[in-house]
Order: sequence, then structure tokens, then C-alpha cells
Amino acid sequence: MTATRRHFIASTATAACAALLPQLTQAQAWPSRPVRIVVPFVPGGGADTIARSISTALQQRLGQPVIVENKPGAGGAIAADQVAKSPPDGYTLMIGTNTFVTNPAITKTSYDPVRDFTAVTTLGTSPYLLLVSATSEFKTLEDLLKAGRAQPDKLSFGSAGNGGVTHLLGELLKQRAKVSAQHVPYKGTAAALTDLIGGQVQFAFADTAAAVPQVQGGKLRALATTAPRRSTLLPAVPTLGEAGVKLEVVGFYGLFAPAKLPAPVLSKLNTEVAAVLHSQEIKDRFAAGLTDAVAMPQDQFTRMVAGEVALWREVVKTSGSKFE
Repeated sequence: MTATRRHFIASTATAACAALLPQLTQAQAWPSRPVRIVVPFVPGGGADTIARSISTALQQRLGQPVIVENKPGAGGAIAADQVAKSPPDGYTLMIGTNTFVTNPAITKTSYDPVRDFTAVTTLGTSPYLLLVSATSEFKTLEDLLKAGRAQPDKLSFGSAGNGGVTHLLGELLKQRAKVSAQHVPYKGTAAALTDLIGGQVQFAFADTAAAVPQVQGGKLRALATTAPRRSTLLPAVPTLGEAGVKLEVVGFYGLFAPAKLPAPVLSKLNTEVAAVLHSQEIKDRFAAGLTDAVAMPQDQFTRMVAGEVALWREVVKTSGSKFE
């Protein structure tokens, strides 16, 4: 080997090591100061509870303060915009929910969930339930769909708001099951379920936390769950797939960071969050809110986010709904 060749190889190796050194140093040092978790909603809600549940345990594992900061507004878009523009160093994180991926399908946002963020891992998941009044004539999903196909003007469904997840689920059900139903938006889940119980609308989707108490209290009947598997809380309720409709959507709380988070920092963050979620104390806290503590692998979560963005954009396009 010539001296020139040896010099070239040595220089190349040195350059490669130099390129890796900042990432390795950052991973070894992270975290060397407080970590901030931004919650895009007001205190007291599900996302806020999840963030505060994990923050103390994560702080103990990381050896640095983990601060929860509430930044509500514009359905979470204000927080998302701020976090997307933060340095990708692991010190600014965000709790994201289904709204984080539905917003760009509904309206123009300054952020793209796939391009501008690193999807770190899920924190918790829970299904949505397809509900009718306990006094409804519809005993099964098949009963409901038959009525919608036979009498297109008969069915209406309530949602927690125009353009929200429970609205989009109704539109998706209409598309997948080829059934007609009129959408009736409400200002929140509670108002929608009150009118569902009273018979003003024929069906509605709602998250588990809002739906299960009403089902167990005998006011609502759950016809199906949107999850891939039956709920342990309501094991007699079939999945939509079992009932013949290809529709799987899971409510989630996820942890996100700005795009281009260094791989060593991402790996350490994943490991520590997974350890927190595997603790019985955290599982019990989440279960109290009818949420399963789930640390989905980063690559799987990334695919899930991309898939949901594409799904909801197609639902909005196909439905022709206007969400302004």
C-alpha cells in the first residue's frame, strides 16, 4: 500500500469519527439539563394526566427535571408549531393525540406530523366505541347498517365537534360500510352522548373514558369497538372487523420530538420511556383513566402516524365535508 493510499484511508476514518463524535457526545451527555414535555391542551385532560403521570418517573430515571408545560390553542396546532421549530436535541418533547394527525387533514397547518416530527413512541392507547342508546331498536351493528341502507334519511350520528376524530370516524364508517347518515356536531362529547341517550341522534362514536361509564350504567349500548381486539372492559362487544366492517382506529397518546432527533438520543429516550410504562404503578394510573400503557416500537409508531395522516386525508377528500 502506498503512502498516499494509507494517508487517504486514515483521513477518511478520521473524518468519519469526527462526524459521529457530536452525536455520541450528545447521547452520552443527554440529558444534562431539564427536559420539557409540552401538552397541547389545558390542565386536567387526558393528555395532561398522561404527561404528569410519566414525568416524575422519567425524572427519576434521567436524573434531570422533567417539566410539563401546557400550551393549549387551535386544537393543539399552537404547541405543535412551537415544538416543530425547537432544536432537535431531546430537551423539547410533546404529547400528541389523534387530533395531532387529523388536524392537517381537516385544515391547513404550519406543521406536517411526518416531516416535522420524530415519532418517539406511544404512551397509551384506548379504543373508540360505536354507541347507540340503551333503548334503541338497534341491538347489533348489522341492525344499524341495514336501517341506514334501507332508509338513507333515517340515521343521524352525533360527534364531539365538526372535524374531530369522532366526526371523522362516522364518515369513515359511512364509507367503509356503504351506509348513509347525517352528521350532527356538538360542543363536546358529553353533549353528544346526552342527545344520543335521549334519542335525538341514532349513533355516535366516543372514546373509552367517556363511553364505558355510560355503558356500564345502562344508558348506552356499545355495538362495536374500533380496536383490532376486543376490550377487556367490555369483552362481549365485538370489533368492527368481527362485525363485518374493515375499520381499525385506536385512540393514542404519543410522545413526539422535533424532526432529526439524533439516533442515540432517540434510542435512550425510547428505552427510558418504555421502562417507565412497564412499571405497575404507571399501568395502574393509566388504567384508572381507562387507558392501556403501551410503548410501541419507534419504527412501528412512525408507520402508524404516517398511515393515519393518509387515512384521514382520504376520508376528508372522499366525504367532501367542509370543516371551516
